[in-house]
Amino acid sequence: MCGMISRDTAFSTSGSDRDEFEELYGSFNRWKNIYLGGMEEEAYLQKVASYINEKISCMKKQNGFLKQSADYQSVMTQLNIADDYFKAMEQVESLESQKAELEKEAYSLRHELVTIQMKLDKAVRELEEAKKK
Repeated sequence: MCGMISRDTAFSTSGSDRDEFEELYGSFNRWKNIYLGGMEEEAYLQKVASYINEKISCMKKQNGFLKQSADYQSVMTQLNIADDYFKAMEQVESLESQKAELEKEAYSLRHELVTIQMKLDKAVRELEEAKKK
C-alpha cells in the first residue's frame, strides 16, 4: 500500500493498523503539466514533484478513487500527504529522543572511563612506589 488514509479512518481517533482499506479516495484527473520554479535547487524541486506524482499515482490505483469528485480526491490526497508529514515528524522526534539518550549514555561512559583511568593511574603509581621500597 502507499501508506494511505481511507475515508473510514481519516477522521477516526481509534488508530487502525489495517494494511488494506475498503475504500480509498484521491485523484487529480484535471492536472496538467505544471512548471515549477523558485529559490530551491532544481533537483530538490524534481524530488518534491516526484513525491507528489507518486502519491497521486498510488491514490489513483485504489478502487473507487476515480469515481469520486475532484474536490474530494484533492482533500483525500492532501490528507495522505499530511499523514506522511506527521508520521515523518514522529519518526524525527523519536530519533532525536534516541540520539539524546545515546549522547547521555556516551557522556556517562566517557566519565566512567576517565574515572577508571584515574584509578588505574593511581594504582600504577602506588605499585611503582611499593616496588621502590
